[in-house]
Amino acid sequence: MLKISNLSFARGNKLVLKKINLSISHSEIVLIKGPNGSGKSTLLSCLANFIEPLEGTVHYYSDLINPTISSKNFIFISEENYAYEDLSVLENIHYWLTINGVTPNDKAIDRSINYLYSELNINKKFLHLSFGQKRKLRMLLLMLIDKPIWILDDPFNGLDEESIKKLTKIISMKRDQQGMIIIATHIMPMLTGLKEYNLL
Repeated sequence: MLKISNLSFARGNKLVLKKINLSISHSEIVLIKGPNGSGKSTLLSCLANFIEPLEGTVHYYSDLINPTISSKNFIFISEENYAYEDLSVLENIHYWLTINGVTPNDKAIDRSINYLYSELNINKKFLHLSFGQKRKLRMLLLMLIDKPIWILDDPFNGLDEESIKKLTKIISMKRDQQGMIIIATHIMPMLTGLKEYNLL
């Protein structure tokens, strides 16, 4: 279980998040909703320990005695195309896997690329990819890195209809495997059984 208790965050003199309380269980997808500027991305960054809240706690109970939340528990996919522009597709993938403690597996990488792309030159530099190719490349992390919690900030943005269907299927499979998924998005995913949390 992921438990968020009385979480607040301030930027300057402005209170962006106030007393957020939310529990997320295994096999659950939570959709964070709210208008622009309501703090959706800020909340996800707090969950991922990228920014420190004003008050409140975030705990992942993989073990009821020692609740923790760390990079060992989650993978965070942001709106940014975080990659090294001068490295090839394959070099970026190897880098991402290594910093997440995963030994690169060529067969798994090839299988994931074949699923997401009809054709892709993995030796091509990231900067030479199209906008859509860059956005899809982030999805590889979800297929290649096994962590219990997925934190996804606007993951469907920039994807074509077919890629949105594929990502939706990947998310559904993660839920079926006891995963916990937190999504903030402007595009309503075609997922059943969503738990919604509104930031108003």
